[in-house]
Amino acid sequence: MNYRRSILTIFLSGIIFSLLGGTIGFLLGKFLPDYYQGVFSAGQNPEFNPIAVGVGQGVTQGLMAGIAIGLIVIIIDVLSQARRHRKD
Repeated sequence: MNYRRSILTIFLSGIIFSLLGGTIGFLLGKFLPDYYQGVFSAGQNPEFNPIAVGVGQGVTQGLMAGIAIGLIVIIIDVLSQARRHRKD
């Protein structure tokens, strides 16, 4: 895997998982707002917005997971190429 493809893999993985995490966070905040209100001490504050918290948490955690998964994919590809190269 060349450098351009590696960076693209990490970037796309981060974007895809950010969108997925944000969507899940939105759905949790909308349909199960008690979850975020119970997790955060500010959840009892009348200004607390569980949807905003859910989207923020989901996007952040999704981005981190996406970057980690992208890096794992690259590591697996590099190790696989090294094994193939060693056999030749």
